[in-house]
Amino acid sequence: MVNANVDPKTAAALLKSSTEPRDKLPYTTEFDRLHNAYCARAGSVSKYDLMQAFFNLAKKGGFAGRTSDRKAPELNIRQAAFIGKRLGRRLPARGSLVYTDEFRSLCDDFNAKFGAALSMADFWLAVDGLAKRAKGDEWIAQIQKAREAACLAVEIYNKPLVTFRSGGYIVLMTIAWTALMHAVFFRWGVRPFYREKDQPDRFAKIDGDYKGWELSACLDEYFGDEASPVRENLKLFIGLRNKIEHRSLPALDQRIFGECQAMLLNFEDMLFQQFGPEHALTESMSLALQFSHLRDPEQAAAIRSLHAPLAADIVQYIDSFRSSLSEEIRNDLAFSYRVFIIPKLASHEGSADVAVSFVKYDPANPSRMEEYRNLVAVLRPQVTQVANQGRLKAGDVCRAVEAVVQQVNGSRAKFGPSCHHVAACNFYKVRPSKGAEDRTKTDVRYCHYDEAHKDYVYTDAWKKLLIEEMRKPGQYQKVMQSYKKPAK
Repeated sequence: MVNANVDPKTAAALLKSSTEPRDKLPYTTEFDRLHNAYCARAGSVSKYDLMQAFFNLAKKGGFAGRTSDRKAPELNIRQAAFIGKRLGRRLPARGSLVYTDEFRSLCDDFNAKFGAALSMADFWLAVDGLAKRAKGDEWIAQIQKAREAACLAVEIYNKPLVTFRSGGYIVLMTIAWTALMHAVFFRWGVRPFYREKDQPDRFAKIDGDYKGWELSACLDEYFGDEASPVRENLKLFIGLRNKIEHRSLPALDQRIFGECQAMLLNFEDMLFQQFGPEHALTESMSLALQFSHLRDPEQAAAIRSLHAPLAADIVQYIDSFRSSLSEEIRNDLAFSYRVFIIPKLASHEGSADVAVSFVKYDPANPSRMEEYRNLVAVLRPQVTQVANQGRLKAGDVCRAVEAVVQQVNGSRAKFGPSCHHVAACNFYKVRPSKGAEDRTKTDVRYCHYDEAHKDYVYTDAWKKLLIEEMRKPGQYQKVMQSYKKPAK
């Protein structure tokens, strides 16, 4: 239906007078011509309303067969992820965003983040092209797999007689999350498969099937360098999943309940944001019934005794992971979901819509939370401070990077800590040069100064950046030559 502010006959006549395809009109001089012509004939109308009228008119037919030499700019995976995350399930309906402040802001943010200089016309083509890239029904199959795996995970977790509750939940939710991320990438027209090292235009295969990205690779592509409590929550469970695969795992239910709940709610949020309410799991889920309400001290002591055999290294892994996070992420409900369960009083049956009310833990409102503590207990993880958790030494970085350097430059090429890594640090300016007065001025995305040891530690992002850079032909030599140049 054409917008009521627009005369359909005038709009149709103008659209037929243009040789430009409808989908390539936004933000062009041709559209400006049509807009000016419309205003002169039928009165003032906004560019937004006229473009929406053109979109709706073209859906009725009679405007096909037009071609244009203008092509959409190529987007890499990180750029596609940036747009896809911002628009979510609105990407298929991207036409409703043209000539809005939101779309201009999205373009500005895109250019700022990636150092691009796309015009509004080219950015529209990029967004429109991204929405059209998805082909086939792979994403539908992955959505079904994700939903079923999540439901099975919750079913196992809520079975009172299952002793492998946390382990089964973690394994199945990891599968669910991997399938969900694959569905997201397929929906963006990105095939989430590894490529052959010597033939990057071909996908790698294992036993005849394409080698799909595991969950950690999906997170790297989806979040990039973004700090996210959702990402950290999943990284915790990826580590636990790996331990489950290679050894027996003790009961973890009480230890990681908050993180398990956050993992499920984050899954539901992404499912809704990217694919809409018709794919949500809300109606399939229900609260798990509990055998008791408030435990007395003897019961609490018995439970602690039951979980005492929890392997020391598992405890250390969980506590170390939590302590490595910033306080902001650690307290975010997307990392660990903590609630108060408040008894709900009703004067007669049916006067309350639900039997249990959930009150989110809110560290920004301590006085209110203290009131709730007088009624119930809140689950909050104990945090042990561990220095440099998740950080890498220069040698760790070099071992990973040298393999790529040799792949590109031959087996004799080297990448050692004392020379090549120092050269790379100087070239990419991730830490101060030797002899600098302030040794703490680092690029915190890649490098941190260790005050206790008077040395530097590095992030996983730094290792990945070097691997990407060293894959570029000639980049290794360029970095090394810059280091050898005499100081002026």
